[in-house]
Amino acid sequence: MNLEQLRKELPVGTAAKIAATMGVSVGSVWNVLHGKKSPKEAMILKATAEHLAACKKEVKEAREAINAVLEPAQ
Repeated sequence: MNLEQLRKELPVGTAAKIAATMGVSVGSVWNVLHGKKSPKEAMILKATAEHLAACKKEVKEAREAINAVLEPAQ
């Protein structure tokens, strides 16, 4: 797994959102995303994957909505 690539794809503020959702510190999330071991590593990575998937879905739906508005009526 390439954590650097993962970090680049995450929107700003993701660590704080994941930390709040999971009840852990932002530092714990940050540490895991930078390759440091944690007892909650698996949970943090799973939450990160779920958050990233939701963000990508949201962006896709927003783009589709914009395209629908911009396309000329036929």
